[in-house]
Amino acid sequence: MAGVNVGAVVIRQDGRVIGLFTERDLLCRVVAAGKDSAAISVADAMSSPVHTCRLGDDLQDCARRMSQQKIRHLVVVEQDALVGVISLRDIPLAKHDKP
Repeated sequence: MAGVNVGAVVIRQDGRVIGLFTERDLLCRVVAAGKDSAAISVADAMSSPVHTCRLGDDLQDCARRMSQQKIRHLVVVEQDALVGVISLRDIPLAKHDKP
């Protein structure tokens, strides 16, 4: 992940999205828990179930959901197919101070 500057990886099994493994998962579920990273499986460290959105969803609604659910990524799906991942960093901040 560090080698390609990626903070999250979608985990699929038989074409279905089953989890999301993030830098935070690594830090909290492996490092901080004192587990050996060479001995733990991704399945034991990933976040699941996965929070998703659709291609046509409003970005500000997505940002609101991420904030409310205290997550930083949404997996984008269409017709149960993986399309991509959106990060909180991908969403421009909403301007709340408009006149």
